[in-house]
Amino acid sequence: AVKTARARWMVLAAIVVAAVPAVAMAVEVGRGTRLQYADYWFIVHDLVRTDGSLRFGELLTFRNEHPVVVAKLLYWLNLRAAHGSNVALGIVVVAIAAAEVVVYGLLLRATAGLRTADRCLAVAATSFVVFAPHGAWNFLKAMSGAAWLPANLLCLVALLLLRRERPILAAVAGLGASVSYGTGAAVWPALLVAALVARRPRRDLIPMAVGAVATALLHLTADTNQVATDRPSPVELVSYLVKMLGSLLAPGSEGTAALIGSIGLVALFGTAALLVVRRVEAAAPWLGVATFGLGGLALMSWGRATTIVSPLQSRYAAPAGAVWIATIVLVTVAARHLVPRPEGAARLVPAVAASLAILVAVPLAWTGHDTVERLHAGEAIQDQLEIAIRLGIADGSTALFPGYQPFPEVTPMLEATGHYPFVADWDRDCDLLGTTVPADRLEDAPRRSGSINRVEPLLDGGVLVAGGIRRELAPRCVVVLDPDGVVVGAAVLADSDRPRTPYRGVALADRGPYRVAVSTDDRDRLLVIGQR
Repeated sequence: AVKTARARWMVLAAIVVAAVPAVAMAVEVGRGTRLQYADYWFIVHDLVRTDGSLRFGELLTFRNEHPVVVAKLLYWLNLRAAHGSNVALGIVVVAIAAAEVVVYGLLLRATAGLRTADRCLAVAATSFVVFAPHGAWNFLKAMSGAAWLPANLLCLVALLLLRRERPILAAVAGLGASVSYGTGAAVWPALLVAALVARRPRRDLIPMAVGAVATALLHLTADTNQVATDRPSPVELVSYLVKMLGSLLAPGSEGTAALIGSIGLVALFGTAALLVVRRVEAAAPWLGVATFGLGGLALMSWGRATTIVSPLQSRYAAPAGAVWIATIVLVTVAARHLVPRPEGAARLVPAVAASLAILVAVPLAWTGHDTVERLHAGEAIQDQLEIAIRLGIADGSTALFPGYQPFPEVTPMLEATGHYPFVADWDRDCDLLGTTVPADRLEDAPRRSGSINRVEPLLDGGVLVAGGIRRELAPRCVVVLDPDGVVVGAAVLADSDRPRTPYRGVALADRGPYRVAVSTDDRDRLLVIGQR
């Protein structure tokens, strides 16, 4: 009874500890922008009709060499349920990641030879890996996480189903992973490795073979939008891979990331070799997890190692995390199954497991916060983009969409379907955009309350308006007026503690000279802070 009570308390403590990074990431998502990013706009342009209905034929269309069926369905459902909000989709992605942690827990429960303490430590460490701050890209830019993380989750589900002797259902889950993202194709070697190590009967391999062939046919016959690039040499591929693997623990230095990634690979391969040679079947699903993670990293290295894309990118945390989690568990399994236990040596096993979990989890909790802040800082361009969308001048522009094709012609669909920023609570302009403000509502602000520092071309039909406003004005919104008092633009204040808070906005071109005004608590008047 005492042991049972102790085990329950350990499980409860593990759940509480595992919840901490998940809640922390959800808070960061809530701080983020509601406007979607990058490839999302091209996908919804092709996927969603102006009336909001789905073009089912577009589901299997690839984007940047990847199938994104699950992500497309999530985009459409999010549009219908939450106006396409990036924050709402981000919370869904957090839930998907939390489901990953749960499935990891179920796999740990099914792993023979582990004790309650081992499983609890591993679950807690797993959550810190899955929700590592350096991986925040997949949560704050939810359109990306909606592709990466379902592939991870469905692979884990497939491995769990195989462990429970459900090979057909495992293959179905594998197909789901394969159409979620390009890295999902690594589910098939992962299932094969797990089946061979567990010595599953040959008939169990048939559904997997069918799924692998179907995935191969999909990739061979689909229009992948593939861009021709030089393929990496073996040395370049491995170098890029170890840097991606180590980036979770050393996101700021390629050299340190390469060193840590190399150490991780040595630990993984050494432990895996011992377990395979000694025929420890309990390691089977975790060798599958490791294979999936390494397969995903290898696929990304194959496509990115010769490009300018850094291996330290936050989005690569998903497959890298799977490798680290597998390494933690495999070392623990090896310690439980292979370490001789005369006298007090058995007590070293949980100590080894705990040390490894702490060595990975604690740095993850303290590194990567610079990544989070950089991602939040990048939201300033999103603020300008949503104003440009509301003004109707974003379509076809590249100025607010650097590094991509021109912004697609999506504004009519966004407006017709109520997609953000065409929502009732959009208040960047205090509901004044397009209206004429009577002269008796305009009042000059006190001297030195603010200024317009720049008015310069930004995009076809629009200009950038930037300057500063004294903090004590505490404006509800910042708007741009033309000489006739028509509100032709809006601006967003930076998150700053300086006495003079910077603002940047977008206004219609050829409507100057421009006046910038702020709305304060007195909603009946606008304070004009400058003209240019």
